[in-house]
Amino acid sequence: TKEPERNGADLAHDLTVLNDGSLDNTTSANATVLSSDQNAGLAIFMQNRNRQGYSYYKDGYTNIPMLKTLTFGTNLLFRPSGNSRMAIGYRFLRDDRRGGNKMDSVPEKANIAETAQHDIHNASVDFGWTSSDQRHRFELYSALATVNRDSYTGGYGSEEDPDPNAGRYYTRTKDVTWLCGGLFRTFFEKCWFMRARLTVGGEYTNDRLKDEMLGYGQTDRQKTDVGSLF
Repeated sequence: TKEPERNGADLAHDLTVLNDGSLDNTTSANATVLSSDQNAGLAIFMQNRNRQGYSYYKDGYTNIPMLKTLTFGTNLLFRPSGNSRMAIGYRFLRDDRRGGNKMDSVPEKANIAETAQHDIHNASVDFGWTSSDQRHRFELYSALATVNRDSYTGGYGSEEDPDPNAGRYYTRTKDVTWLCGGLFRTFFEKCWFMRARLTVGGEYTNDRLKDEMLGYGQTDRQKTDVGSLF
């Protein structure tokens, strides 16, 4: 994580008009606040984007899907001492996109539709310590991420031959990932006949995934645990 260097704030807005008249609006902002002794800092940022679906042939079917995104995050950095540093971060992303036709109706009422909405949360914390002579370094870190996804792929097809299962093509996915780890580095001026650096550490990752086909009552689950030493 890059450390903030000064207090400040920015606000920007971009507007793009495509040749079919659809609009693409993006608003972004960020701000940074530092303590007087430069040992603590807070940074926040956000971006909001709203893009209408684009139809090249102007036939009601999108060639570029509708897109709505919201991103928000914050980073907190501080130094408990001259040799140590701690960082805490949080980020949120909502991504909603849809393609096809009949964009104002529910997906199953469109002739063809593909939608996906993601809500992603991510939090992290890490701590580092370095000796005064810069020869030894110790790090601890941990992170948690959650993903919620709702999607639909299908549609009822044509008026002459509608799909009776159009309302069954919804899926939902939930994923939670957690990891933690640590390492220690030390530098040797001379190891046998040359300089050397030794790094030892370990990491553990835990992942839980649940995938549901809502229209068919089918649920798949996956659990993963990975540990490593180095």
